Amino acid sequence: MPELTIRFNGLDKVVAALGQMSSAVRSEAARELNDTSEEIMTASKEMVPVDTGRLRSTGHVAEYATPRDLGTVLAYGTDYAIYVHENLSVHHPTGQAKFLERPFFQQSAHLPDNLARRLGRAFASGRSGFGFGGSRVV
Repeated sequence: MPELTIRFNGLDKVVAALGQMSSAVRSEAARELNDTSEEIMTASKEMVPVDTGRLRSTGHVAEYATPRDLGTVLAYGTDYAIYVHENLSVHHPTGQAKFLERPFFQQSAHLPDNLARRLGRAFASGRSGFGFGGSRVV
């Protein structure tokens, strides 16, 4: 059955740019990515066209990020999700086309700043694994 999916990729490159990281830092990055993915799916479910409610009910975060794999998959699991998503010529009484893509781009634009804040808090609290507990990271 075809699904409509969006996968976050490339966060490994951003996090790797921080240099040699502890598993705690990778864990914080995974948490931020998972939180962002949940926010995207919540926003998407508010935008998805509703006729019977079946399409909306299949929306989910299909794969969560881990410290080892910093990627997530968001999906709608019906055979018609992709058609509803991509057809811009249909007027929906409730919802709209691009119901996953639009929230994805809106929310993912904030991901770098949110990740920086989360990692800053982790460094300040000592959860980073680098021994900066008590230091103030701005």
